[in-house]
Amino acid sequence: MELNALTRWDSYGARLNELIAYRRSLLQKSYGLYNSRSSLRNEERASDSEKIPVIPECIEQEKPAEPTEPSRSHRNVLLELLIRGFRRFLKGFAMGYIGKFLFAFLPFAVRVKFDPSKLSKNLFTLALRSDVLQYGAFVGSILCSFESVMRFMKDYRLLLLHIRPILAGLVSGLSLLFLPRDARVGLCMFFFVRALEVLAKYGVMLKLLPSFNHADTLLMAVASAQVIWSWILNPQDLDINYLRFLDIHGGKTRAQCNALKEGHGLGYIPFDVHLAINSIRIRSNQPPIPRVIIPDIATGTSSCSHFFGQTAGACLSVCSNPAQPVSLPIPYYDMKSTPCGYVAGTNGASEVPAEFGNSFNNICSYLCHSTHPAHPNCVVAFALFFKEAMFRSLPVYIPVYLIPLVVFKMKAMYQRPLSVLIPTVLNITRSSVFLSLYCSMCWLIPCTLRNLNFYHSLVAACAGFSGGSMVIFEKKNRRIELGLYVLSHALVAAYNFWHRHRVLPYIPNFEVFLTGVSMSVLMYAYVHEPTLLRPSYHSLLTFVFGSGAKQCGFYSKKVNVAHDDEDESSSKNKLSTDMNEKNVAPCEKGEEEYKSRN
Repeated sequence: MELNALTRWDSYGARLNELIAYRRSLLQKSYGLYNSRSSLRNEERASDSEKIPVIPECIEQEKPAEPTEPSRSHRNVLLELLIRGFRRFLKGFAMGYIGKFLFAFLPFAVRVKFDPSKLSKNLFTLALRSDVLQYGAFVGSILCSFESVMRFMKDYRLLLLHIRPILAGLVSGLSLLFLPRDARVGLCMFFFVRALEVLAKYGVMLKLLPSFNHADTLLMAVASAQVIWSWILNPQDLDINYLRFLDIHGGKTRAQCNALKEGHGLGYIPFDVHLAINSIRIRSNQPPIPRVIIPDIATGTSSCSHFFGQTAGACLSVCSNPAQPVSLPIPYYDMKSTPCGYVAGTNGASEVPAEFGNSFNNICSYLCHSTHPAHPNCVVAFALFFKEAMFRSLPVYIPVYLIPLVVFKMKAMYQRPLSVLIPTVLNITRSSVFLSLYCSMCWLIPCTLRNLNFYHSLVAACAGFSGGSMVIFEKKNRRIELGLYVLSHALVAAYNFWHRHRVLPYIPNFEVFLTGVSMSVLMYAYVHEPTLLRPSYHSLLTFVFGSGAKQCGFYSKKVNVAHDDEDESSSKNKLSTDMNEKNVAPCEKGEEEYKSRN
């Protein structure tokens, strides 16, 4: 029994050892599995830590730090900056030089009727013109200075990401110094009004400014009020090229504008203006306007000698012949009072010629006969002027629409000629109708206000406001562009007016500083808020600054910016789709993702 007991104990011990060994093996397996799982977790945590979470700006104000780059010496960094800056300058110089050369060459070619001998003789002179070289240096210095400043701040990690384009745009504004002085103000206003547009959109996005329909029409109307008021009353405040454009499409001479100015502002017509008006009527096969003398109400005698500083007999001899030249100290006619008369001869008899009837008795009739000499009726004259304005407007808009058609849609025109040409013809007609109505309303409104017995210098501003509101007949995406163009000239005219009256001071080179501020706003919008830019300007900036996008922190591909005539919901959908493609979540989606991760 003892032997059996010992044998059984040994067998129990052997089995116990087996059980212990088996349990140890199980423990080792479970421990190994735990270690493998923990290692997988560590790897996942490490991979998650390498991934930078995408957090929208509405939650986190500061962006994550930029990835570290291999250390480079200062000499290598500066050398790379110089090389890239020089390359960008060459690209910008080529664009500015070629663009300005074409703008100078095409009018010259049209002027010489594309004569090969004259073109070849003057081609070298045009290529070396100082303004052509200056525009090339201007565009090249903008690209060079902007990208150099952006890369320098990125390489040395200076300032925050949102401040870099602002400082770089401010420095690039100094490039305006390359241009001649007479071209700086116009280019400064080009950047400034578009920066105002970006700021207005940003204010609407932050709900600081109200948003309403037809704001572009209101902008055009207000800007036109200032421009037409300056054109009629103070033409010296406008740019000379823009003044020439208004004189052509206004359809009236400077004498007719002066008659409107003096009649509504002072109540009398200078004698030299009167002679110019009569010469216009004679060229139009119309009888000259009679010379008006107001009787003195108190004494009942003629006050001609008082007005002209001459005796009554000399005054009668002068007024008897409408074609006789006059040189008097204070020559004018006061026609606010009624009745008025016409001195027919030396006998002093007063009568009005039969051509004018009994209606020619005050300044309203005088201004209507001087403004539209072809027909005394204001409505009929409006219709006749509109027909003439259409013929003046067509040559303006035919090149505007046909040149892009030939350059960009030539293949489509061969394949689908009707579907391409019919919209182009409609656009040309629509734009010509807009410009014709613009000019026609500017002359109809003064006649209407005079018939309502409203005489004031603000009549010119009312005429411009009504004419500018005709932009509603234009396409939606063209209204804001026209409004900004007129606004740039309105701001220049307003500044010149108040500067002449010593209200606003003259600051030397202030346009350079204003250009830098405008470039800061535009480039900040391009880098951080591309939806504030219109598609055309976003495409232009992408074309100009596109090759330096990755190095400077720009967008690596074009962002779908909503068109002006699209509604707000479609623009939000486009923005969210584009941000998802770029791995950037919009505010609502990013906030939920951020909360779920934390």
